[in-house]
Formats: sequence, C-alpha cells, structure tokens
Amino acid sequence: MLLQRTLLVNGIATAGTGLLALIGSPWLADVIGLSSPALLAIVGAGLVVFAAVLLALGRRTHIDRSAAWAIAVADVAWVVGSVAVVEAGVLTAIGNVLVAAVAGVVLIFAVLEIRGIRQLGRALA
Repeated sequence: MLLQRTLLVNGIATAGTGLLALIGSPWLADVIGLSSPALLAIVGAGLVVFAAVLLALGRRTHIDRSAAWAIAVADVAWVVGSVAVVEAGVLTAIGNVLVAAVAGVVLIFAVLEIRGIRQLGRALA
C-alpha cells in the first residue's frame, strides 16, 4: 500500500514538474541559469514520460518488485545528478535552490519507495 501510494504521488508530482519544465522552458531556463531552453524542455518531456510510467505502475494491484527497484534507483540517480549540478556551480542561486528542493522531494520518494518494496517483500514471504 505504501509503495502504491508513493508511486502515485510521485507520478503526480513528476508530471507537474515535467509540464512546468516543458511549458515554462523559455523563461525558466533563464531564471535558473541554463543557456539552452531546449535542454530544459527535453528534461521536462522526459519527466512527463517517467510520470506516466509511475502512474501506470502505481495503479496496478500487483507491483513488480524489479520495476519498483528500477524506479527507486532512478530517483536516487536523480538526486545524485542534482547534487552534481549544484556542486558544478553552473546555475543561478535560484536555480540551485530549485534543483536542491526538487532533489529533496525526490529523495523522500526514493526512501518511501524502498520502504514500500521491503514491505512488499515481507508480504510475499
């Protein structure tokens, strides 16, 4: 139940973030310090696709553990990548705060997903 709810909430949040990045890329890229709005639009489109996967997986009555682990690993990779971007110093101060805030939320999703996967494993044992 925790895993299913986490995937659904993650999917909704990811869809919103992706749509904002995709639609708002012309002005948002400048605010956060990206030289190319196209890069932000590509990231946004990728997030929308990822959100669709999260929502589809979260709506299933049986969630495959390997798929759930793949999602959790992807979320951890997002956090690591976000830390690298902030540490590289390529964004504006506002950009760093936004990237760090999103990474914090994604880290919470990853932790909850891992907890949910462990609960799922105990229920199957």
